[in-house]
Amino acid sequence: ENPTAREKTQIWRIKFASVNTFQIEKSIKNIKGGMAYYNQRVGNLMPKTVNWKFDYRDVMNRNGKVTVIYGAYDFIDFKGEKYREQIKNYPNIDFRLIENSGHNIWSDEPEIFKKELKRALSK
Repeated sequence: ENPTAREKTQIWRIKFASVNTFQIEKSIKNIKGGMAYYNQRVGNLMPKTVNWKFDYRDVMNRNGKVTVIYGAYDFIDFKGEKYREQIKNYPNIDFRLIENSGHNIWSDEPEIFKKELKRALSK
């Protein structure tokens, strides 16, 4: 059976949310659009724009205005343990862990994310 365009969009939202959010039942409502709004070619180009050999921590620390807003269940680094270990000698990098959220914090915990983003932008 061929799914309709609406069904394809719903399937895409479920697949996207299942790997990117922590509270799928809450987050699925916040995922707008669907496959028409996501371009895989653009997604494939993004990693190519980063110099993976450059250590950004010193620059981020010197800037003094860098805030990392991190979901407690972001992929495999739960609670940001690995990330915190990597920045432990960089005191000016502000690390904000958001409980009950995954990779898409703004969808899992929109009000907390909004508060943290405003805080970070006010530096």
